[in-house]
Amino acid sequence: SQRENENAFVKELMQKNVQLTTQEFEKMMDELNKNIQSRYGYRKNKEYEGSDNVAPMRDGLTIQIPITIEFGTNGNISVNALSKEQLDKDIIAENKTPLPVSSGGEIFTEVMVVDPDYTIRTGYDKYFISIGKRKLNLSLPKLSVSLAKKVAPLISNVNESELKYFHYSVVMHKERRMAIYTAVNLDGKEYVEIKRKDQGGKGKWFIDPRMDALYQLNDDLYEKNKLDRGHLVTRTNPNWGTKSLAGKSNNDTFHHTNACPQHMELNQKEWEMLEEYMRRYAVDNKTRISIFTGPIFSKNDPPYRDGVNLPLEFWKIVTFIKNGKLNSAGYIKSQVEWIDDLEDERLKIDPDAIKTWQLPIKEIQKLTHLTFDSQIVKADIYKENGVSLEESLAAGKEFKGRKLISSSSDVGF
Repeated sequence: SQRENENAFVKELMQKNVQLTTQEFEKMMDELNKNIQSRYGYRKNKEYEGSDNVAPMRDGLTIQIPITIEFGTNGNISVNALSKEQLDKDIIAENKTPLPVSSGGEIFTEVMVVDPDYTIRTGYDKYFISIGKRKLNLSLPKLSVSLAKKVAPLISNVNESELKYFHYSVVMHKERRMAIYTAVNLDGKEYVEIKRKDQGGKGKWFIDPRMDALYQLNDDLYEKNKLDRGHLVTRTNPNWGTKSLAGKSNNDTFHHTNACPQHMELNQKEWEMLEEYMRRYAVDNKTRISIFTGPIFSKNDPPYRDGVNLPLEFWKIVTFIKNGKLNSAGYIKSQVEWIDDLEDERLKIDPDAIKTWQLPIKEIQKLTHLTFDSQIVKADIYKENGVSLEESLAAGKEFKGRKLISSSSDVGF
């Protein structure tokens, strides 16, 4: 029926989640206007008579579209209905499901979006950290020859692989369809707090249009199981600068390229504490830090579905200035024993098997087949009983190579 078609059309508008350039957006709006006129142009408007929110149509008729779209300063787009009663009746009556209502009584249907202009993203800044007025040049990690052959290329240039976002960058593995590494800059002095409850669009993740979707994991992997999309670049880390830029940076972390499949309980305990410790260190000291993160790919990673093997270990390296000197520290999260019985889609976890360790950055290089900037490696603060790796090797002493992180006092800086 006409009403059913209208309901479906409005629902499609409210639920549509696309990423467009400015030119594409304008073209879409032109076509949308034609669609509205062709669909609604001959409809009498008696039920909306007297309303202020009407648009003139041909032959003097009017049409009221029961949604309002607002472009917010936080980078979100709010899609708000005219009234709860009207939407319950006209838009989702067939589902018999009311729209969410806030404590203040208004309908809340905010939709998270990402800035459609990918050309303005500058990504990781290698000159971000300074000692006094001297800017350090901390370059992105280099890939081994074999790993470089597995890098996913950009559509615009097959010789380029770095995906630049607001305040962070990603390089993807075309076979594993996950990030080889991510690199983010965090300015604690300009940090803007954006809470999850304020961001809208819960559960929305985005395919990056600059890279073939075949190289990106999508929602199918996470259906009917206990897997979560684990942020590699933590949602809060790039949220600094103006409020608008912080909002865009927050939303940018919800690209599939920034996610790795992790058990829903995995981001708890020590690893989450470590991520929060790094953020608080930057904010409390009003200083700048850079963080590199990624999975450790192994031939022993268990196969799951759709040809995806689940990584069992993750690594993280942080760089910062302390007492006028560059410092760096490396960590891994091991969950080797946590998967049990994948055949019927049930994922189980042994909390005791999730452990976080600090270890020398040189060891992380061996595990990841990445070579980090020599300044970062040299600035490694890892020690065992007050002795560094180099000092231990020079003295011919046994070096265990990792330290268990159980609380913030174990972090090491």
